[in-house]
Amino acid sequence: MSGDEPEYSEFGRQSKIKGKVLLGVALDANGSVDEVVVVHSLEPSLDQQAVEAVQKWKFTPATKDSRPVAVQIDVTVGFDPLLNRHPEQSCHHEIC
Repeated sequence: MSGDEPEYSEFGRQSKIKGKVLLGVALDANGSVDEVVVVHSLEPSLDQQAVEAVQKWKFTPATKDSRPVAVQIDVTVGFDPLLNRHPEQSCHHEIC
């Protein structure tokens, strides 16, 4: 997986919101993001930042029988204002 981390929203930083956004991500056979939906929300502005960042990410293509295939995966994006970065970005699938 490659791509930039999401920006911390001004509201999220000022409110010192800490937590995770769970996203459902549809990937095409090339590993490009087709669609992103919020499965578990943290705060609307942070959710949006996570969605916008993940839409630009590129993943290693999934394969079945040695051929690239489209898949749906869950991606967790973590936010922590004390670290002023996003220490936790995990993908629950072997293609990340």
